[in-house]
Amino acid sequence: MVEHIYAGPTGSFVPKSFSASIEPLTQLGFIVIQIDGMGTNHRSRAFHDIAWKNLRDAGFPDRILWHKAASAKYLWYDISNVGIFGASAGGQNAVSALLFHPDFYKVAVANSGCYDNRLDKIW
Repeated sequence: MVEHIYAGPTGSFVPKSFSASIEPLTQLGFIVIQIDGMGTNHRSRAFHDIAWKNLRDAGFPDRILWHKAASAKYLWYDISNVGIFGASAGGQNAVSALLFHPDFYKVAVANSGCYDNRLDKIW
């Protein structure tokens, strides 16, 4: 299992159909999951309040519960080695997954992560 993450609070990111951007991973046999994070559009005020000045959270407790529920429902859904990758805020999220949830996420790839929110988009 590989989670493609971008949990920024400014939009919804889960595609409504298969995306060619993940095709190389699926051809290698990975199952790629994408879950909108807490604070994304179309969520309640409570979700936005959690994300406010707290992008490192990225809704990981909910994401982990989602993975566990999926693995309970589908026997082929193996959560013993979950990886995660993302770019920009998703890169920050991927690193946060390993730092704050190493018991669940085993590997991360971060591309162009914005690790200091004080400097992100200062222009």
